Amino acid sequence: MSNQQPEQGNSEMNVVRKRLLKTLAAVWFACAWPVTAAEVWPAQTQPLNETTLKLQLEALDTAVKSLPPKLLLALRFEKLYWQMISGAPPSVWHGELERGAQLAGDDPVATAVRELSRVWLARAQMQEIDAALFAYYRNSVVFPSSLDAVMKDIPAAAQKDPWGQPWVYKATTPAGLKRHINQRYQLGPTRFPQLASFKDAIRKRTPPAAAWKITPRSIGAGTALEFRSTGSGGEQSVATLEPGGSVGGNMLVFIGDRWALMAGLDQFFTVNF
Repeated sequence: MSNQQPEQGNSEMNVVRKRLLKTLAAVWFACAWPVTAAEVWPAQTQPLNETTLKLQLEALDTAVKSLPPKLLLALRFEKLYWQMISGAPPSVWHGELERGAQLAGDDPVATAVRELSRVWLARAQMQEIDAALFAYYRNSVVFPSSLDAVMKDIPAAAQKDPWGQPWVYKATTPAGLKRHINQRYQLGPTRFPQLASFKDAIRKRTPPAAAWKITPRSIGAGTALEFRSTGSGGEQSVATLEPGGSVGGNMLVFIGDRWALMAGLDQFFTVNF
């Protein structure tokens, strides 16, 4: 018994130490806010563990106090985004994602949230279609030539892509293996036929921002931003945008004080000027 007591004491101390560190981390997160827009919508993101994800979501809730009301929809999507890339179960985010994909409104924030939601919903639905295709493969040892062969096994909500268009599907044969037909396939929504799968989109995240020189410009009573970039061959590209305009596949969503909120293919991010 005496030999086990020190071990028990050390174990209890470790538990206390972990709780203390967790509490200190939570206090630090709380004190760090309000934060900059770049910390709310960072360009570089990686999956978080369960504890850090919880702290991140709490920090985003606190950020409500320091953001313009028109950006609250973008903040709500950011919480979904962190949950998705960090491996939270679909039951946590799928319903909210479906609602975002049906969001009404044509202002830049609503438009961006709707498009981002549809991209991630497409990836989630592609996983459901994958399941139907692999079930077919287990029985036939080939993938079907058309999705029609498995349509009855695909949930009704996923039989069209989130934009209401047919899925782009093609069964393929590996190069050099002509006898092994339909052993692979390509799948994607009509708008983005080469859209990365849910898992690949998380594993292979790259910052969406281009190397722009950004200059504010006055247009009438409003403000626009001039985006200037240099191509690999030295050619100059210039685009002057108001919120709602796009450059290089990225939408300008909101112009703040020396910063702007952008929406790429599947995430929000900020740029400074």
